[in-house]
Amino acid sequence: MIRDSIYGRLRHTIAAKMLWLGVLLIIAIVFPAVSEAKKTLTVANSPAAGGTITGSGIDCGTDCSKKKGNYADITLTATPAAGYVFVNWSSTSGACSGT
Repeated sequence: MIRDSIYGRLRHTIAAKMLWLGVLLIIAIVFPAVSEAKKTLTVANSPAAGGTITGSGIDCGTDCSKKKGNYADITLTATPAAGYVFVNWSSTSGACSGT
């Protein structure tokens, strides 16, 4: 009798914990993951008539900025206009590198 009582309580405890675990799993699925904050990359050429900058969703001439993830790799191409040459990339934040 005592044995049946202990097993009965144990079964109810296990069933209650499984039900609780099921509720936790449903809650975890309902809430979306937090997305990475995005920064805006803005490019400009100087002088404006000196050429174009394209790549990674940017076509400077029509769209000189793009929102990107903090750690996204971005590939840009500078194409000089006739009579101009590309000199270098520069950055106001110091986070610019490339050739």
